Amino acid sequence: MTSGNQAITPGGEVITMAVMVLYLYVVGPLISHITALGSWTAYLPGVAADGLTQASQAGVWLLPPWEGRLGARRLARAVAVARRDIT
Repeated sequence: MTSGNQAITPGGEVITMAVMVLYLYVVGPLISHITALGSWTAYLPGVAADGLTQASQAGVWLLPPWEGRLGARRLARAVAVARRDIT
């Protein structure tokens, strides 16, 4: 099945989802616990979402809820723009 000049492969969707899950549950939490990077790790997608809900993690600085909401909205907007560019 093709869309324009791009071939749609079912394996690509599976790989994308696997990478997203790996980032959200493994890479993101590992990066957020590196103390040398503490000044900007609060703006990572997972930590910003934790700031929105105030779900605390030991040793991780969270954003206030309103800033967490803005971070989550920025992430959603970036995903929507990227998806529109792909399709």
